[in-house]
Amino acid sequence: MLYDLGKALNKDKLGDRRPQSISDAAGKLIRLLAGDDSVQPAEQLDGKQLSLSAWALSQLKACCEPNEAKRFGLSLAAQMLSNTAVEDWRSLSGLLYGLAKSGIGCESSRERQLLFTVAVSQRLPELSINGDKCSAQDVSITLLACLEAGYDGDMQPLMSGIASPARVSVLNADDAKAQAVSNVAWAHNRMRCYDAAVYSTASEALLLKFDKCNGQNVANYFIACAEVCHWDGSMDNLAELVSMQSKQQWSTWNGQVISNSLYAWAVLTAAGHSDATASISFRSMAQVLFKQASKRGSLAFNFQDLGQSFFAHQVAVRNELGGGLSANEKLLEHASVSYDAYLSRIKGVLKFKKATQQVSMASYSVLAMVLKRHRW
Repeated sequence: MLYDLGKALNKDKLGDRRPQSISDAAGKLIRLLAGDDSVQPAEQLDGKQLSLSAWALSQLKACCEPNEAKRFGLSLAAQMLSNTAVEDWRSLSGLLYGLAKSGIGCESSRERQLLFTVAVSQRLPELSINGDKCSAQDVSITLLACLEAGYDGDMQPLMSGIASPARVSVLNADDAKAQAVSNVAWAHNRMRCYDAAVYSTASEALLLKFDKCNGQNVANYFIACAEVCHWDGSMDNLAELVSMQSKQQWSTWNGQVISNSLYAWAVLTAAGHSDATASISFRSMAQVLFKQASKRGSLAFNFQDLGQSFFAHQVAVRNELGGGLSANEKLLEHASVSYDAYLSRIKGVLKFKKATQQVSMASYSVLAMVLKRHRW
């Protein structure tokens, strides 16, 4: 019933305008399930039910008091920690993600940190060793849950399992979605991990699924690679496919996606990665991206997009790659103005070691290294 209420609310996308009847029913049910400290309401739930309950809580948390949502969420977590109810990777990843979205994070509670520590360092690696089947979506949900919850523990046990030949192969599975594949690389990087096998397999998978990729899938992957200075032959082929896109495919590329892709090209080029710099396809992709940016104009980009685009423009000029953004003088002017403020933000982030939601510390650190090397 709780899942049905959450599904109904999510389907209608009502937010604060949700019907009072749904709010009242959800609130009463969560209060009943939350019980008190002597009651274990989630005791009889299996792994799938725990996962669905956590997702429902993430949708309905505004319908009850914060302490009630927290109590119910932690009762779900306690059941997972008992290691008796969660039988598969999908259920466990869904539970972690649902709790993270419900506000059950790691920063303010030792119990919450323990939940993610046990899952990441014990349960999921055990499932991987025992040959439990999982999909690219399951892996990406696990990593995104750790990010959402602010988990800062040791990711190596989990990453070793993900990077194993048996586990990496899920990225190439026929049913693996392009978004899930790019999310694995993106989140893998955000968790401050690097394994070449994950990035290389992801690029091979995106090549095979390119006709089903949107701009964000490709940009997220390129950004992840740029932040760890990763390059392999598949990326060369991926860049070629980007350049050859149809008009319909380009319609999925908004200003943010274009600027992120240009930024990734610029970082790998300016960082002096020899293979990336020598790649004709990668240079051609950048030229096409600059044309797309100029065609759309400054209104298609926000402050950060403009800053990143001007950085890429500078790299293009220094590497004699055409005129960069010069084809659209108004766009170039706005990008130049935004770039000064963009640099100030970077310096602030590096000083206080606090990244924005959109860009990781790794991204800012790599960019700072490039700027220092070229004295920009």
